[in-house]
Order: sequence, then structure tokens, then C-alpha cells
Amino acid sequence: MVTLHGGRTIRQLIVWTVALCCCCGGCAGGPRPIRFRWPWQQPSAVPAQPAGGLHEYELRNGRWVRRESVRPMPPALRRAEALIQEQRYDEAISLLDDTIDADDETPGAVHRYGLFLLAEAYYWKGDLVAARTHYEKLLDRYPGTEEALTAATRLYQIGTRWLDAAANDDTQPAGMLRRIAFWRQSDRPWIDADGHAIKVLEYIQEHDPGNPLADDAILAIANYQFRRGNFEQAAFYYDLLIQGYPKSEHLAHAYLRAAEARLALYDGAEYNAKPLEEARRLLQTAATQFPELADQRPRIYEMLHRIEERQAERDFQVARFYERIGRPDAARVYYQLVIRDYPKTSWAQRARQRLEELGLEQQGPQPKRLSDLLDELVPSLAERFGLEPDEAPADPNAGDEARPSPGTDARSAGESDTLLRRPELTPTWPGTVAEPGPLPGPPGGLP
Repeated sequence: MVTLHGGRTIRQLIVWTVALCCCCGGCAGGPRPIRFRWPWQQPSAVPAQPAGGLHEYELRNGRWVRRESVRPMPPALRRAEALIQEQRYDEAISLLDDTIDADDETPGAVHRYGLFLLAEAYYWKGDLVAARTHYEKLLDRYPGTEEALTAATRLYQIGTRWLDAAANDDTQPAGMLRRIAFWRQSDRPWIDADGHAIKVLEYIQEHDPGNPLADDAILAIANYQFRRGNFEQAAFYYDLLIQGYPKSEHLAHAYLRAAEARLALYDGAEYNAKPLEEARRLLQTAATQFPELADQRPRIYEMLHRIEERQAERDFQVARFYERIGRPDAARVYYQLVIRDYPKTSWAQRARQRLEELGLEQQGPQPKRLSDLLDELVPSLAERFGLEPDEAPADPNAGDEARPSPGTDARSAGESDTLLRRPELTPTWPGTVAEPGPLPGPPGGLP
């Protein structure tokens, strides 16, 4: 037996070579197409056509509407169907290339169904790059047809398959070796596979937004971006799902993940607090509008508590800043805001300790809310501009029975607070009358 350098034999070298080829997904002879099968689909899953003919469509008001008439199916298309059923995909592709022109701009039943069969042949052969191109041509030319619905489903499967492959190639050594060994593979793009996958899924949502898989396509992109740590992109796609598909079955999941993405985008007390406000709004909506999230309530409340902790930290850091620049009065205001607005946080206890250490806990008035400041501002504006205030109801949420009926005086209804009176439409100026009179003539009368 021949022994190589280091004590290894030729047999061991052959074993390692074969193992490497298996790891890469093929042999040294070249790329081998992967013929995969989805559990719910077989090559026979094509739109049903009438016996011996093809459905015809006509364009009405920008939409394809199926006619009652049937067009005879050419023998070449019938033969291509049989070849696809027999898994003789190369022969079917060659026959369809000779029968139709994929780039033909003249619409018709033969061109529509032939283009669909050509895309199907590439799809089941494993050449997903070519299949994607022909499915997109079909959706561009014949949206709303039965073949277009199947094409959208195929594009969704291609996009999700490429996303999974991109994630595995970036994290698994076997996937990276396979890309290096077989760079001419046709089951997915060699460069930027996840970018192409996102484009495919976006294509479904943009060109066929009413498709049942449109929201699934957006969710697949959002989940992929979330798993990769691209939280800004993930939040964008979750928002697109929430705003564009309010009746989607994935809505509750989108609200939770969008909130988590914004929490991940928050960089600290020194930066913008907008992600915290948006996350709090999303979580409050998720907790109140989705009964199916009842088992997620503890998780939602835990995230809301984290948001309160971080918002309290922001005010606490502002108070510390005022301490450092010698403004204890301003520091006291922010410490009291922390204690009042976030009493259940750890920062509230720290704020109390700082007030005690500085001897400011009993000094000065308590900070006021914005609504209290507005209540004080309205009467002062009325007095400044010389307007007479009306009295508003003490309870703004009172029922209709507590409100004065039209034509009655508000003061007689027992109201207390003040509101600005609406000015009259025809103002009365000094030296004029309320009712407009005839227009005055020029000085000296008419010539």
C-alpha cells in the first residue's frame, strides 16, 4: 500500500475527498440539479383546463376576465404537459422554446399557457433562477388569471427557499463549501441570494397585493431581517404588514415583533426616545386588541416594564446633568417627575435618595403636567385678548343629559370651567353698525 507524507494512505485520501464532495452537495463532475418536492404539491398541480382547450381571457377595466369561450389547445402544449408529468423537463423546455416566444408582446391563450408550462418545467427541473424570470413575466402580462395565482405561489416558495439557503450558507461550513465548489448552480443566485429572495417576495406584494400570500411574503422578509439582527429593516416590514393588511392572520405576531425590533433599536438614554414610545404604543395595542395573545401577557407586561425603566432612566440622567451644572432647582423637578410618572421603577427609589441627599425633597412646588399648564394658560389668554370666557362642564366625559340643549345658556346648566367664546362671524367695530349697510359712495357724490 502506498503511503503518503505524514503516514496517510491513498485510501484515506479518497475517503476524505468523497466526504468533501458529499458535504458540498455533489460530485466533481459539475452541479447537479436539486429536484425538490413540496409536501402539498406535485408536478401535476397545474391549473385545470377544459378538455381539449384553453380558457380565454379578455382585458376589462385593467383586469383580465375569463370568457365563456374555449380555445383549442395546440398539440405542442399537450405534448409539453405530458413531458412535465413524465419528469422529462429538458425535452419539455426545448419543445416550448420552439412553440412560443417568451418575450412576445401579443397576448393570447396559447402564449399565456405556454409561458406558464415553460416556467413549470424550469421549476420542477430545479432551475429556480430561470423559473423566477418566467413566472414574473407571466404575472406582468396576465395578472388575475389562474396561471398567475399559481405563479405567485411558486414565487413565494422560491423566495422563502432562497432566504433559508442564504441563512444556512452564511452560518454553516457545508453551505459555504458548496457555494465555492459549485458556483454555477442554478437553484439559486450565486451572489446576494437573500437580496434576490427579498426582491422576489416584494414582487408578489407589489404586483399582486390582493394575493392571499402577499402578507405571508412580507412576514417572511420581516422575520428574516429580525433573525439577522437588521432591526430597522425588520421594523419597516412589520409596519408594512400592519398598515397594509389590517385583517391578516399574522397581525398579532407583527405587533409583538415590531415592538421588539424597536426596543432593540434604542441605543440608550443619550439618544432619541422615539423607539421607546413606538414600542410602548405597539405593545399596548397588542395587549388590548388581540385575545389570542392572552398567553403572551406576562411577556408583554415585562417589555412594558422595561420601557418604563428606560424612560425613567432618561429623566434621571437629565436630573443628574442639572446637578453637574449647578442647577439644583431643575434637578429637583426631574427627580420628582421620575417619582411621579414611574413610581414602580428602580429609578424612582434612586430619585428619592438623591432628593434626600440634596435636601430638596420639601422645597419648591410639585411639577405640573402639560394638561394642568394648558388649563392655566387658556384663561390667561382670554384675559389678555379681552375675550369673555364661557363656563365649560366640570366633567368633559359627561353624558348628553349633562350638556345644555341648543339655545340654552351654559351658565344655567351648572357648568364651572371656562372656555373661550367663539367670536361672532360679523365683528362690530367702533363707529359702525352690526348689520352691513349699503356701500358708501365716493367723496363728493357721483360726477
